[in-house]
Amino acid sequence: MTTETDNWYSAETATLGDRIAAGRDKAGMSQSQLSKRLGVTLSTLKAWENDVSEPRANRLSMLAGLLNVSVMWLLTGEGEGVG
Repeated sequence: MTTETDNWYSAETATLGDRIAAGRDKAGMSQSQLSKRLGVTLSTLKAWENDVSEPRANRLSMLAGLLNVSVMWLLTGEGEGVG
């Protein structure tokens, strides 16, 4: 059985924060795990996922590598991503 929370991601309406969260979910990482691997605080990662702030270029590149998606997909939703 699926609920609305199971299908929260929509490629048509996704923001950068949504794509970061979707990539993290698909990679099977918690926010805490990803923040540690990126070398940022948990509050920084949460701010990115909530579209309060955006990662700098070097962190964006690291995010793409860790999440196995393209930088272009993170930024625009086009290219290799989770859906």
